[in-house]
Amino acid sequence: MSKVFFALFVLGMISCTSKSGTTFTVEGTVKNTNAQMIYLEQNLANSERPLIVDSSQIGSNGKFRLNTTTKEEGIFSLRAGQANLPFAVLINDSKKLSIDADLANPNIYNISGSRASEELIKLDRMIGRQLDVLSKYSQHYDSVSRLKAFNIKQQNSLDSIKREDSLGYETGSQEMKNYILELTQKNISPSLTIYAVTTFQQIAARYGMRPFTPLEVSEMVNKTLSKFPDNTTLQEWKKTLRPGKAPEFTLADTTGAPVALSSFKGKYVLIDFWASWCRPCRMENPNVVAAYNQFRNKNFTILGVSLDTSRQAWMSAINMDGLTWNHVSDLKGWQSEAAGMYGVQSIPYNLLLNPEGSIIAEDIRGKDLFTALNKFIK
Repeated sequence: MSKVFFALFVLGMISCTSKSGTTFTVEGTVKNTNAQMIYLEQNLANSERPLIVDSSQIGSNGKFRLNTTTKEEGIFSLRAGQANLPFAVLINDSKKLSIDADLANPNIYNISGSRASEELIKLDRMIGRQLDVLSKYSQHYDSVSRLKAFNIKQQNSLDSIKREDSLGYETGSQEMKNYILELTQKNISPSLTIYAVTTFQQIAARYGMRPFTPLEVSEMVNKTLSKFPDNTTLQEWKKTLRPGKAPEFTLADTTGAPVALSSFKGKYVLIDFWASWCRPCRMENPNVVAAYNQFRNKNFTILGVSLDTSRQAWMSAINMDGLTWNHVSDLKGWQSEAAGMYGVQSIPYNLLLNPEGSIIAEDIRGKDLFTALNKFIK
């Protein structure tokens, strides 16, 4: 595991520990190290450093054997001597794991006896490769952005290159996200799900990617809980997730009159966060208009929530784009009360509510918007 991934993971990990339960053993060989001791550590959310749960001397042939007792499956790491970071991370989804590591090649190690640990290794290596690719796109975009165009033709060429870099970055980010989504759908291990999702969310925040939405996270947690209902880590995580009911808010409409979200109860409602200055929002608006026209007579409506600061710009965009549904805003931009309440980090962003006011879909655009509406609205 790389230093970046481990640091991010410790920040995001939720974990519990207990001195009673099942004992598991880790044995193996570590090569090319001057360390005399090896430590088995458990990663905890309530501690700045992992908790050492066992230690052992490294034999002359590099062999070691460690064991500990835990209440349930969790994330553990192996650290040699006084190293600041571990050389391996593992999941105790079986009672005995074997590991071979060569510290002359950092982050290269093999684990047997643990399917979850093997998948974790594949995940880390995939993320490492993708971040290398994304870094190249980002650096190239920045270098092109610093170039000066002397005519329209040169400017168009530079803009085209930047669009290609942006598309490559977005595609690579989505590939990483899809890999993690498919991994969690396999439902191999509760700890692997926690590790994969929290690691991606931290990376997404750090590198400007689109994270999993709260609804997506909730669905992954609930699915994993259905298979591992006694896992206390998942149970605690679920308590921190946003409730299924859409939080209530009241904002002024275009005439200044207060409009409450609850006033639309009994209908399917698409809460659409947007702004006049947001180009992707304006590009998506024709699609939203088409969806509104198709479903408006099927107990469906839209509540537009603008992150504008200028009333004139807001009203002008509504009229220009033909947005004939209800609109509200406090004209506070990113400080919007509703945006903060729903954790909006980028726009366009939307949520689909059922007639009872529960969130049933999030961040649906393009064809996905019509797919979701056709699925729920008959």
